[in-house]
Amino acid sequence: MSESIQTLKQLAESRFTDALSAVQVDLGELSLVVKAERLREVCAALRDEDDFQFDTLIDVCGVDYLGYGVDEWETREATGEGFSRGVAAVTAGRLHVLEKDLSVETPVHDNRFAAVYHLLSTTRNQRIRLRCYAPDDDLPVIPSVLSI
Repeated sequence: MSESIQTLKQLAESRFTDALSAVQVDLGELSLVVKAERLREVCAALRDEDDFQFDTLIDVCGVDYLGYGVDEWETREATGEGFSRGVAAVTAGRLHVLEKDLSVETPVHDNRFAAVYHLLSTTRNQRIRLRCYAPDDDLPVIPSVLSI
């Protein structure tokens, strides 16, 4: 892990201690799981405070974790038409895992739906990922950050 990511991780952990459910570095980016009731506060601080200066929202996407880690996706043959789900229940990529350990467990998520935000600090040339789970799967709503 680079020194700048490690520093950003430490700053985020100390600043948002009770607002975060999880903190991890994945694929060279810091990911914060933010509690829904604290999302707006965290986003505003990430934008406004000198330690962070995340001034650009690059991307927002919604994620349905219902079949995450379980469903099969065919990606090698993907074209401009998109990905296909028309694959066998066990592809060659997962077959070796099943042969080794038949007790592989399905990943479990406390909540089904999440919004994922990718932020950029143009001043510091850093990126950060925020994930916020909707607290209620029946009505998957989280606070809007539009005003921020």
